[in-house]
Amino acid sequence: MWYIFILLYVVGVVVGVFSQLGSIETTLQVLEPITLTALVAYLLVPFAGFSNKEGWQKFSLQYAIVPLFGIYTVVIWRTGSVVGLLLLISASIVHLGYWMSSLHSRGYRLELFRMIPNKPAEVVEQVAKLCLDGRSDEADDIIKEFIRNL
Repeated sequence: MWYIFILLYVVGVVVGVFSQLGSIETTLQVLEPITLTALVAYLLVPFAGFSNKEGWQKFSLQYAIVPLFGIYTVVIWRTGSVVGLLLLISASIVHLGYWMSSLHSRGYRLELFRMIPNKPAEVVEQVAKLCLDGRSDEADDIIKEFIRNL
């Protein structure tokens, strides 16, 4: 889904380029509390927790904030801050890495797995060993398959 991130980032850059710097800065100042709330909310939501009927909500949480990073890029570019641009790039990479991971979804499914009584000991041991070895993606595949076969 890299193309969606890139597309929405470019949308933000285009909007930033065609907007007056003063109006962008004022808007960003006014919306800063809402933006921070949205970013924090994003951190708390496992995407696997969304139902199939909540597609627009999942899409919105994953992608709606991305154009803002494009706008930030333009603002920082126009104000000439190389340090600011470097910080923006660093923060954007961290956010992108987090957004592209399925960390919360794996945790959500692991919690579901833990709630199931009388699991076969060999499955529990296999999942635990994989998680311990940093292979949580493989453990998650086993958990998904196990839950589907209930």
